[in-house]
Amino acid sequence: MSRSIRLTLVAAAMSAGVASVTHAAELTYEGFTGYSTAGGSNDLVGNTGGTGFGGAWASPDSDGFLRTVRTPTAIAYPGYDGSSTPAASGGNYLNLAAAFGGANPFRVFRPLDTAGGGVYDTNGFISGGKIGADNKTLWGSILFSNNAAQTNGTGAASIAFDGTVSNSTIVLFQPSASNLLVFRFDFSAGATDTITTFANPNLATFDGTTGGVTSAPGDYAFTALRLTESYANGNNGAETQFDDIRFGSTLADVAPAIPEPTSIAILGIATIGLLARRRRNA
Repeated sequence: MSRSIRLTLVAAAMSAGVASVTHAAELTYEGFTGYSTAGGSNDLVGNTGGTGFGGAWASPDSDGFLRTVRTPTAIAYPGYDGSSTPAASGGNYLNLAAAFGGANPFRVFRPLDTAGGGVYDTNGFISGGKIGADNKTLWGSILFSNNAAQTNGTGAASIAFDGTVSNSTIVLFQPSASNLLVFRFDFSAGATDTITTFANPNLATFDGTTGGVTSAPGDYAFTALRLTESYANGNNGAETQFDDIRFGSTLADVAPAIPEPTSIAILGIATIGLLARRRRNA
């Protein structure tokens, strides 16, 4: 094979890899960056950073000490960092701490942008004022880290989606210090929506099709995001750190993308064409 054909094959391979990363729309992102952390931390409530939201962070619980934005980030998941696409936040994170003389559970919530003409509406996700239009798929992800009390099974942290039935709550698992949860909403007619969760996927091979756990069918349309930290069995110090909350139209919008299987097919087609041209010119 001539040097020129070899160089063309390399270029085709690089082009195929780039073309395989499919981004549609990152709908919501919250990395807790740009928030005040005077003295090392500050109350989350009232902050309005991030994108794709319809209002500020709020809480039904009164003690601001338990819902603090802190810096620097405490979460580092393999393959998901400042150089990945999308990039993980290198700045602040949210710390929720149950009890310590305060509320149990401790909750924060924030409405998403469900307004007409908003990001979810323009991308076709709104039905009846909620995110959940039939035959649409919504991807999401969140980084989180548990303290020792959580890991020992005495606490429980969760991400929930308000405006739905109670089992839209996803209880966060506790296997290690730094975790990634990827989840997918498949919205269908009637109460047949499902939520599939992927716990700590290997980002070198993860394609969003295997290794997930799918919920029972239900009506999972929602309008807001809620994070909860709680404790049980008398524990008085369960804490969870949260960062990089994302929603998007594709897996590549919410987690570092890997080349799709079509990349191999594209490269194969390019190779066949180049070899055929070589034979014609021989």
